[in-house]
Amino acid sequence: MKILIVTPTMATFPFVSDLCAGLVAIDWDVHLASSVFRFEKQQSNVPYPHHPIAFPRGANAIAHLRASRQLSRLINKLQPSVVDVHFSAAMLTAALGKRKNWPPTVATVQGLRFTTQTGAKGRIERTLE
Repeated sequence: MKILIVTPTMATFPFVSDLCAGLVAIDWDVHLASSVFRFEKQQSNVPYPHHPIAFPRGANAIAHLRASRQLSRLINKLQPSVVDVHFSAAMLTAALGKRKNWPPTVATVQGLRFTTQTGAKGRIERTLE
């Protein structure tokens, strides 16, 4: 089985690394798409390919659309069996890029941001999450 794991940054590298290593151990074809931020240090010792995409961390609509096109192209190229998207920023990007021919896509929430936001920003975060 081929999986594409999508995360905006490698801030949670231990979790994502353990997930990928476990899947590689059971013979899954694992691919990781993330921003380069905080990945370069760990990149030399991972047994799966990394596909850099500049995932935005804010609400810049143009940046999300740009990243969503990159993600769509990657999915068309790789043809994974499943896509596992982590964190609300990457989920928004994936939702904008999702096409009819995409494989099953899972969104993994690793914490909620909207509880720390107030006002309009909090309402937007709540809706997205």
